[in-house]
Amino acid sequence: FKNLCHPTEEELKEQFIRGQYRSGKIDGMKYISYRSEPNVDPESTTETFASGAFFVDSDRFRGVPFFFRTGKRLTEKGTHVNIVFKQMDSIFGEPLAPNILTIYIQPTEGFSLSLNGKQVGEEFNLAPSSLDYRTDATATGASP
Repeated sequence: FKNLCHPTEEELKEQFIRGQYRSGKIDGMKYISYRSEPNVDPESTTETFASGAFFVDSDRFRGVPFFFRTGKRLTEKGTHVNIVFKQMDSIFGEPLAPNILTIYIQPTEGFSLSLNGKQVGEEFNLAPSSLDYRTDATATGASP
């Protein structure tokens, strides 16, 4: 943590978003707003969502953004890390999908590696292809 860059007030405004969930529907179910929750002040300004980028001041990670998104009442519950590899220029003129390594932490562990590869056939067309491994949540047993 000692190498985390501490953003200025201006950088905080540019690199971070904070918010609070409102009432609405998720998958057909109605939900109330944060301010309507029991024991919450109806005038509360407490954030229930944050997203942003932070930087580490070290030779290895200088200039590399680390993005995060967290909050209550998001459409997906889970923890994962996406490592997005440096985008390369396409030698074929068309834009390429990014190569991404995703490490799944919760609710099931595993990984996914998405890479650009040649499509089967005589023509030289590229397409993303992925290798995935996920544990079965019911198979983890008494895992801590």
